[in-house]
Amino acid sequence: MRIIMIAATLFLFLGTLVNEARCEFGQHTQLAVANAPKVVVDGRSLVFNDAQPGIQNGRVLVPMRAVFEELGSRVEWDQATSTVTATKAGAEIRLIIGRGAYKNGSPVHLDVSAQLVNGRVLVPLRFVSEAFGYSVDWDAEGCVAVITTVSGQTGSQKNKVPGQVNFTKPIMGNSRLPVLMFHSVNSLKPEGGLTPHWESSFRQLMERMHREGYMTITAKQAYDFNIKGWQLPAKSVWITFDDGWADNLTHAAPILAEYGYIATVFVETVKIGGYLRLTAEQISILRDRYSWDIQPHGHVGHSPVRIDSQGGIGSFYNNLKWLPELQRVETMEERHARVKADLEESISVLGQYNKSFCFAYPASEHGATEEIRADNDLLMDELGIMGVNVGKTGAEQIVPLNTTSRHKICRLGIQGDRSYDQIFNMHYFGLFVLFNDNSYLTKHPVYDPVNERFISGSVDGKITTFGKDWIMKLKPTPVKKPPSSPRPEPASNIVPTVLSNGDIWVGSVSGPSLYKLNLKDLSRPASREIPLDFKPYNVVSDGEKIYAFDTDGVVRRIETSTGAVSTYCTLPGGTSVSYSGSVLAEGVLYAYDLKQNQILKYDFTNKKLIKYITWKPRDYQLQPWLVLDGKSILTFCNKNWRHVVLEYE
Repeated sequence: MRIIMIAATLFLFLGTLVNEARCEFGQHTQLAVANAPKVVVDGRSLVFNDAQPGIQNGRVLVPMRAVFEELGSRVEWDQATSTVTATKAGAEIRLIIGRGAYKNGSPVHLDVSAQLVNGRVLVPLRFVSEAFGYSVDWDAEGCVAVITTVSGQTGSQKNKVPGQVNFTKPIMGNSRLPVLMFHSVNSLKPEGGLTPHWESSFRQLMERMHREGYMTITAKQAYDFNIKGWQLPAKSVWITFDDGWADNLTHAAPILAEYGYIATVFVETVKIGGYLRLTAEQISILRDRYSWDIQPHGHVGHSPVRIDSQGGIGSFYNNLKWLPELQRVETMEERHARVKADLEESISVLGQYNKSFCFAYPASEHGATEEIRADNDLLMDELGIMGVNVGKTGAEQIVPLNTTSRHKICRLGIQGDRSYDQIFNMHYFGLFVLFNDNSYLTKHPVYDPVNERFISGSVDGKITTFGKDWIMKLKPTPVKKPPSSPRPEPASNIVPTVLSNGDIWVGSVSGPSLYKLNLKDLSRPASREIPLDFKPYNVVSDGEKIYAFDTDGVVRRIETSTGAVSTYCTLPGGTSVSYSGSVLAEGVLYAYDLKQNQILKYDFTNKKLIKYITWKPRDYQLQPWLVLDGKSILTFCNKNWRHVVLEYE
């Protein structure tokens, strides 16, 4: 086998290589030839249903539409002019049968003319490289053309880099591990028990998760991920159960085992062997037969404690206990010792099954003061375990985005008939906001480093801010124009940006205009307005100046002090692109191209292309909004309203 990378050298020898291979070119009336060349793109063998690849005059010819569409190009055929046009990555390739080929209007030399075979256009393999700069290997012995869009590219050829979506990469120090929390799985609600996640719904959920490629992890893996910063496989999920109900063994475990799944059960140890609860023997079966992790849920910590002289009660872990004999509440030191003793007892009871890595708060930390929360974290560190919040169900679910504590993994409580789509569309274990019981579309978010918060514009003329520690129910505020403005009130896409002095400016597509908002009260009318003659679907800032552009990529620079607007540059692509969603970081612009479904990485200072970033799966539409590092970007996925990390080379 001899493999020569496409470059100038390839074309000097290609004819010789092809002549040595025993490949054939079928007649124009044939659909297939036994020894026709094969084409492989990024490791995938292409299947040609009509015209097959072939050899003519020592040159490999391949079906243009099949190959170019596999590479993500849009291909159109004009019967009247016998012209095929392909657009991709800011390039327009036009090929006219019998006349020649053109790239962005400039002629491209073809060693062999394009051929019509069974109504399909075949072009020289060299044309693939000429068109988009991909590398092509020719395996003469195996008669295989290998097209690679990533490795083997150098210099200006390296302009397209497929990336991978990472569902668990931490953001700003926070875990993005999906954690599902169940109590009971059953076909009936046990008398005196909790409403279960119905057995049929549970089976459907697990089947769908398995089909979607999710992998379950152990308690230790969750601990190592969140505490030590270790990486997890893509699409990992942590399945947890609380309390230790007997149907965890009789109903849930067999279903999970069908899909090779495991789980963690947090056991209230004082209730082992109690009514409807797991017995010690059943716990051993869960551990030994089903490989479940058995972790502490406290010993007597589910029982409330008296917290004042009037007989008020509160959570065992989240309050200072009233000491009637002393007629006072306990000190923080006394509370620390009481809670630690309970946790140590629970850990000791479960020591016969496995080591404890995690503790689930029975009532999360709702109602706890900051001092008690900090003391809880200290307890976790002393015991060498990780604290896990319970998380409520439905619209009350709260999800941590970032926190200084390592013990704030939050879980989504599931019961009833909640389905995969309801769970994974409402809560995707990353940036997430609930508003009026629905997912609030944080479609145009930006990070405000001055005030350490996030600012998000919506598609209906509203804006909101939220802290980086927790995301909860919000009340988005309509953006209001200055009272003296003759323009209409903002009613559509709001795209915010933040200057280095903390000023918040938003682009309003309806109007269109730029507005300066009040930092302390976003409900007040904007203090300034800069009218625009284009729709600012993209608004970014270098800290001092604002740059805005429509979907066409013509970037305007706006001087906020004077309101002057001037053209700064034009991004690649022309009419073949539609930019919607951008971020500027350290002189590099990342702009999402809706038409080509890719992200442009652009040297904004020197006004030149760096590369195009694509990803897998290809049906995701990813708008960049926060650059995490040189190889990963936090993006908003338009397909399913989720915020995921895109990793690329």
